[in-house]
Amino acid sequence: MKHAATPRRSGFGLMGLVVLLAVMAILAGTVGPLLFREYVAARETETRVHLERLDEALVGFYRDVGRLPDEAEGLAVLVTDPGLGGWRGPYLDGGRDAAATVVALDAWNRPLVYDLAPLLDTGQAAALIASGGGDHRLGAGTVGGLWTTAGTAPGTPGHDDLLMLVDLGSAALGLEAVTRERLEAISAAAQEHFRLQGAFPVALADLHGAWLPPSFGADALVDGWGVPFSYTVDALARPPVATVGSRGADGLPGTADDQQLGISSAAAGRRTTSQELASAQSRLDAQPSLDLEGVWDLDRANLGLDGILAADGWGTPYAIRVSTRTVVSAGPDGNFMTAADNLPPGVVPDAP
Repeated sequence: MKHAATPRRSGFGLMGLVVLLAVMAILAGTVGPLLFREYVAARETETRVHLERLDEALVGFYRDVGRLPDEAEGLAVLVTDPGLGGWRGPYLDGGRDAAATVVALDAWNRPLVYDLAPLLDTGQAAALIASGGGDHRLGAGTVGGLWTTAGTAPGTPGHDDLLMLVDLGSAALGLEAVTRERLEAISAAAQEHFRLQGAFPVALADLHGAWLPPSFGADALVDGWGVPFSYTVDALARPPVATVGSRGADGLPGTADDQQLGISSAAAGRRTTSQELASAQSRLDAQPSLDLEGVWDLDRANLGLDGILAADGWGTPYAIRVSTRTVVSAGPDGNFMTAADNLPPGVVPDAP
C-alpha cells in the first residue's frame, strides 16, 4: 500500500527566522556604529581640508586687499568680487569649495563660524573659523566671546568642534616691508623737494609725478594695507621736520604696530646751503677790493647777486663776516650764536 509523500517545507522555519533576526540585530549593533563613525570621520576630514583651504585663501585675500574680511563680509568674499580695491580672487581654486553657496559651509552643510581677531584662551590669531563637528553643536566659543582652543570634555558641546586659527605670519611681514619701503621713498622724495623748493610739500599728493619713482605707481601714498599715509609738517621747527606714518595692520592710531618716519630737512638744507655758499663766496673772492657794508642784502646787491641767495637752505637769511670776508649760514637751527652747526662751521658774523 502506497503512502502519500510528505510535502517539503521551503524557506525558514520559525526557529530559523528567530536566528536570522538575532544575527541581523547583532550586525546592526556592530556594523551600524562602525559605518556611522566612518561617515563622521569622512565628514571631519573633508571639513578639515576645507578649513585649510580657507586659511590659505584668507592669507591670499590679506596680501591683496591689505586686511581680512570682517564678519559682515564673511567668507563669501573669497570667491565673489565685493568691489574691494586690490581684490584678485577667487581665492579658492575650484570644485565644491569654490562655490559661493557652500564656501561658508562645513561637510555637513552647516554654516561655519568666522571670527575676526578672536579672543582665545591661549595664544592669538588673526581670525578663527569653526565647525560644530558631527553633533552640530558648537561649544568652543562664540563670535566676540572667549574661544577654548583645547576642546571640551567628551559628550559636551564642543568636544568634536573643528577649529582653524588663521595666522598671517609672513603675509603680515610682507605688508610691513612694503610699508617701510614706501615710507623711505616718501622720505627721500620729501627731502629732495625741500632741497630744491626750500620747503616740504604741503600734501603728500604733491610728491606724485617727478618726485617719486614711477615704479611705485598709484599705491605710493598708501601703506601695505591700502590706507593713506598720515603726513604732518612742522615748518617752525629748526630745522623744519615732517612726519609720515602708517597705522599698521589694525588700522588704529597709537597702537604697537604703527610705523612712523621722521623726515629732517637738515641734510637737504645742508646740500643747498653748501652749493649756494660756494657760489656766493666765489663771487665775493673774485672782488677783493669791494667795500662791504656788513649787511648781506646790501652786499649781495653790490656783488650782483640781488634777487638770489637771500636765505640759506633752511630759510634763514645769510650774513657776512666782514673781517674775514666770509658769507655765513646759521645752519639747521637758524641761530648764528650756536656756531658749531654754522656753515662754515664755527664762523659767526661780526657783532653789530
